Amino acid sequence: MPQFLSATFENWQSEFLQLVWQAMGLAMLFYWGSSQSREGDDRLEAKVDALLRERGIDVEAIDAAIVDDVSGRSKDRDPVAESTR
Repeated sequence: MPQFLSATFENWQSEFLQLVWQAMGLAMLFYWGSSQSREGDDRLEAKVDALLRERGIDVEAIDAAIVDDVSGRSKDRDPVAESTR
């Protein structure tokens, strides 16, 4: 019986460590991303910009407002309302 418990514990420990190793590796790879996913983000952003321009919304004003918001310069501007004027 003690030999059975020892073997069971060793097997459980091995499986647990393997699962943790795989989860950490996957999390690290997910965090880094891939060059293909970055290219996809750029392509998606270009599509959104094209749709905004098609509807007469100033993309540069929105980009500037986002930069201002991130830097904390302006919080009361509405770039969509400004671009449709």
